[in-house]
Amino acid sequence: MTFATPNFYSSVCNIKNFIYICVMNAKEIIELIPKELLSRLSAETKIDHQVKKLSGATIFKLILFSMLGSSKVSLRVMEGFLASATFRQMTPDAPRNSRYNSIRDRICSINADFFEQIFQAIFTLYSRELKEETALSKVDSTYVAISSKLLSAGMRNGSSEDKRHVKYSVQLKGSLPASVRVFTEQQYISTFENHSARQMVRG
Repeated sequence: MTFATPNFYSSVCNIKNFIYICVMNAKEIIELIPKELLSRLSAETKIDHQVKKLSGATIFKLILFSMLGSSKVSLRVMEGFLASATFRQMTPDAPRNSRYNSIRDRICSINADFFEQIFQAIFTLYSRELKEETALSKVDSTYVAISSKLLSAGMRNGSSEDKRHVKYSVQLKGSLPASVRVFTEQQYISTFENHSARQMVRG
């Protein structure tokens, strides 16, 4: 299979207080996630209750693999990756012939708590690995303007009624992303930047 973009990414790795540039492909990144962690969280969240084919772990790996392996993620792209030899080698128990509509239905019905708990567990693991448990937190925000015809909620900036604004805030703790929040309430418009930052840090 030909990837839409080169399937390599650079990440900064802090090893013994030296900084190295590590070139990793999608498969290597996913293999950094402990299989035992996915199995434990699958059992705790009951994500695979009455599910025969597309397990929660398979869907998680497929979404991540597709995001890293293609510049434009779609259900058709995910269907192609699911059938690829590389993905089957990484996830041997994944079904080979699931269609895009089956992937869609599974994503629509899956419990999002499963993904949140994976993120929190991995963040805790690598914060400890990088010795950043007590690192300072930083918050950065950006606004996206959307037509009011598409979005009724959101913030108003000025007197215009044509646009709604959504604020995305990302919290970094040390070198790792710790959380992401979306703000749509008017109180979080730019003059309340400190307010939204406090909300992020407090969780």
